[in-house]
Amino acid sequence: MKVTFPAEGLKDALNADREFRLAARYWTGALELRVDDVGHEPTVVRLEDGTVTGVTSSLPADLEAVTGPGPVVIAAPAADWAQLLEEKPRPFFQDYHAATAHHGFRMDGDVETLWAYYAAVRRTADILRDVAVIEDRAVEAAKVEGD
Repeated sequence: MKVTFPAEGLKDALNADREFRLAARYWTGALELRVDDVGHEPTVVRLEDGTVTGVTSSLPADLEAVTGPGPVVIAAPAADWAQLLEEKPRPFFQDYHAATAHHGFRMDGDVETLWAYYAAVRRTADILRDVAVIEDRAVEAAKVEGD
């Protein structure tokens, strides 16, 4: 299974979402979305004063010098991402914090920034449900039904 977050679609969706923009105001830094499985590149959302300025697959070498605190990191295996990104996720997959406590998600990076902007971080889960691309979901579902 492969989970990707298309750069332009994600940037446009985040910048168009009023709830995200309100919660992210004043945030200058980065949010890194990681799929832990082999073959996945991280998706790095760069912000300046709450506006998404870019979405790339790597952190700039001078990130700390440019943005101050380090990135906020949300990471999980592809199978867990796929469940969180369902239209109606199962219990404890509706939110990163719950998925961290009960499933394979991790929230890492700059902890102060994570909790200062958690409402914005949390909102990304809702936005990603519309933007993310999950490949091989049908193959995985067939495997589960066949077990």
